[in-house]
Amino acid sequence: MDSNRERIGPFVVTKSNDLGDAGIHCSMCALALTKYEASTDKHLPSCEQLLAEGAVPVPNFGWLCSQDCATAYEHKFNVKFQRNAEGNVEYYPEGLS
Repeated sequence: MDSNRERIGPFVVTKSNDLGDAGIHCSMCALALTKYEASTDKHLPSCEQLLAEGAVPVPNFGWLCSQDCATAYEHKFNVKFQRNAEGNVEYYPEGLS
């Protein structure tokens, strides 16, 4: 682990200057979900599109590419995410906007 990063339980907190322009990746499997376009200061696809396609945003944490990765992360790191009545990890029932 990079000595400039602080570990709080299973979560790694990074400094903003460590993030670079890599885009958004799944916190479990590291799948690239977006590419960051510095010229427009936007992610492609947009975060709203990621959510619509089934990716899972978790506030103050990051993104998971699917419900399966969210469940795998919970099991691997012994954490529990908020779930809706259907049993899916959900923090933004009304969308991101």
